[in-house]
Amino acid sequence: MKGTLFKVTTIIFVVVVLSKILGFVREIFIAHLFGANKFVDAFFISQTIPSVLFAAAGASFGTALVPLLSVVLEERGRSGIMAKVNNLLLVYFLVLSIVTLIGIQLAPYLNMVIAPGFDKETLNLSTRLTQVSFPMIIFLGLSYVLTAILQVLGKFYWSSLTGIAYNLVLIVLLVYFGSDFGVWGLTIFTLGAIAAQMIIQIPPLIYSGWKPGLRVNFREPLFKKALLLCFPIMIGSTIDQINIVVDRMMASGLEEGSVSALNYASKVFGLFTGLFSSSITVVIYTVFSRYVSEKNYESLRTHFYRTVLMVCLLVTPLSAILVILARPVIEIVFERGSFSHADTLLTATAFLFFVIGLLGFCLREITTRCFYALNDSKTPMVNGILAVVFNIILNLILVRWMGIGGLALSSSLALILTSILMLYQIKKIIGGSQEFSFSDLMKFFASVSLMSVVVYFLFEKSSYLYESMGIVVKFIIITMLIISGISLYIFLMYIFKVQMFRMMVHTVLMKFFNKNGGECDDRKKYSHCD
Repeated sequence: MKGTLFKVTTIIFVVVVLSKILGFVREIFIAHLFGANKFVDAFFISQTIPSVLFAAAGASFGTALVPLLSVVLEERGRSGIMAKVNNLLLVYFLVLSIVTLIGIQLAPYLNMVIAPGFDKETLNLSTRLTQVSFPMIIFLGLSYVLTAILQVLGKFYWSSLTGIAYNLVLIVLLVYFGSDFGVWGLTIFTLGAIAAQMIIQIPPLIYSGWKPGLRVNFREPLFKKALLLCFPIMIGSTIDQINIVVDRMMASGLEEGSVSALNYASKVFGLFTGLFSSSITVVIYTVFSRYVSEKNYESLRTHFYRTVLMVCLLVTPLSAILVILARPVIEIVFERGSFSHADTLLTATAFLFFVIGLLGFCLREITTRCFYALNDSKTPMVNGILAVVFNIILNLILVRWMGIGGLALSSSLALILTSILMLYQIKKIIGGSQEFSFSDLMKFFASVSLMSVVVYFLFEKSSYLYESMGIVVKFIIITMLIISGISLYIFLMYIFKVQMFRMMVHTVLMKFFNKNGGECDDRKKYSHCD
């Protein structure tokens, strides 16, 4: 199972990388064609209401289904799951359709709340775009349910392709039609791309034995259990969405283009959260749920802490590099066409402060999945509420002095606070870990610090050359700086003999070169690597 888990995680990581690259290309096209102005601000607000507020319910319902369907699979096998698919999809479709109709009617009032700083023209445009966008919650909701079913059946690859389907469809439409239809066309294209996320997951489900039907049973016990588990999960999982809404509300009162700049920065930030969090949590949540159903809490504890360790070792140095290179990264990605240098500076400011919370985001996601696997959705919910309160308080304080940077920094600090609280709480439930030592932590921070100083020095020395070059040469310079920084970090961790780093490398190499190779279960087994 360990070898299979590593293989699946690796493949999904590659798929997520490809999806995020396509997402990058998508955002580049949008920035190039539309820039950052009040019309694009209206588009992003219109997407915020259905996709951020209401689609969170769909995501939480899908999340709640995973541990419940895992139990069904354990007790009744694959046929037991297939017997419930039609009813789940039909009942959920009816619920989402009703919510869509209500949302369309409430769109004017929702826009007044979400974007209080918009002028009348922009607010009217945002309202009409929202009404057109609302059916997306049907596609998103059903897509989340299909993803949950496929993951429990072990078909991780198909469910991980949803991002590629979305990005490819939207990119093709943007390439073919461009900005001919303005933000109205962009809204319709986005709706079609979201529908593609759902459609791509239907063939593997049919191949697994699903036969579509129209029988509905609102008294299905599984549906009721999922709803009960769904509400606290929804509150806990909507923290990021609520913070996004709060940030955009305040950004609507800042200079024109602030909402767009905040969105572009969050999309680039999302690339890295996807690479180092989503690709891992997709698989690890199902594994955690399986360990709990088997009452194998020792394996749960071991895999949880090793996942935390791996994420810390990978994400921390990358975060440091991105903080230093925030402006050139945004410049290379977006600055062309309608996206001006002023837009770059505004977006880079937000991105820099978002990156500070990258590790906090990843650790919070892993810990949340562990709580959900333990059928504890209350703890993430309570911590999420605290994070929202903390974010709002900091927003009110920092936005006055830092503008858009204060909004992004508030979100990052909220993420860090939440991850610390949840790690402390999960430790009380599953126990602590012997994987970490104070000596290793000091060596780790020393390696990251030295690497950061060198990368900053190299960038400053090459800044004159960088500013005078074209986009291709700039991309090469920044890529070389990132590669040099990561290489130096690996070298320092090796010569400092950081035990936890060597253990991670050893585990990865064993997976590649020994099909049945195991992981180092303790430091003594690993002593030969010194």
